[in-house]
Amino acid sequence: MSDERLEIAVPVAGEGLPLAEFLARRFGYRDRERWARAIGHGEVRVDGQCVGPSAILRAGQSLALTPADRDVDEPRVTVLWQDGHYVAVDKPPECVCHRLSAFPRRTFVRALERELGGATRLEFAHRLDRGTSGVVVLARNPAAVAAFHRMLERHELRKSYLAVVEGVADFDRLTVDEPIGLHPHGVVAAQRALARDGARDPRPAVTVFERIASDGVRTLLRAWPRTGRTHQIRVHLAGLGLPLVGELLYGGDAAAYRSYAERLAQRELEEPTAVARHLLHAESLECLHPITRAPLHVGAPAPADLRASIACAIG
Repeated sequence: MSDERLEIAVPVAGEGLPLAEFLARRFGYRDRERWARAIGHGEVRVDGQCVGPSAILRAGQSLALTPADRDVDEPRVTVLWQDGHYVAVDKPPECVCHRLSAFPRRTFVRALERELGGATRLEFAHRLDRGTSGVVVLARNPAAVAAFHRMLERHELRKSYLAVVEGVADFDRLTVDEPIGLHPHGVVAAQRALARDGARDPRPAVTVFERIASDGVRTLLRAWPRTGRTHQIRVHLAGLGLPLVGELLYGGDAAAYRSYAERLAQRELEEPTAVARHLLHAESLECLHPITRAPLHVGAPAPADLRASIACAIG
């Protein structure tokens, strides 16, 4: 087993459940019997103590556990570029940018470390949303992480995205300059909103959009975020009345998104296609290398689901 631990608090819904039963519901990649064996082997602790699989939980208790067996099939990712400081990969959709996850088939960093030889602990230098595919950079050491973050703070990183949206864009090129903040009534904590829609603590957000093609029903856009707000492209597109294809959280069905989130919280979705992802792809990343200052450009081709989603050519 890995010595990495996932720590969670028992929610109100877990009150009164036996430990093994709660874990089987919460982390469906193991059934109750497998969780009972793991608990018996001391791989789960409750408030720092080893207990039995039938121990009754109380809301607010702290659980520490290993999130997945080593033999769980983790997704393979394509390495786009690497050097002694960074590794850039083409993140598949529905994979998470975290080292530890309740959904082991949706994380890839440990599998990537093993593929690269296992001697280096990788950390994400930046992140993409779960449903967003494309270029993401991992750092090989803390100094590389810090250098990348300084570059982000100085707005020296240029990223482009491909987005397929519902509707026909009536512009060739458009700059959206609208602050974004926390959604005043969000269905999840990460949800954001425009300042004009009552966002809390809005901050400046600028995105440039360019129309590539339209089939009369959907439009393919390229987007260049000039700032780095959470969900920035998604929120700006929804504000234009052009939500991403597959978008549930912005311009979609909030109840459906809540249901999706609850299903994720109960057990891992067995198939990546069980929920249609929003069609946003991090196409390229360009900057001066944060440490060597050499020019750096990394690109990832448009994935098959994005190419198939619109009846026009996508290069």
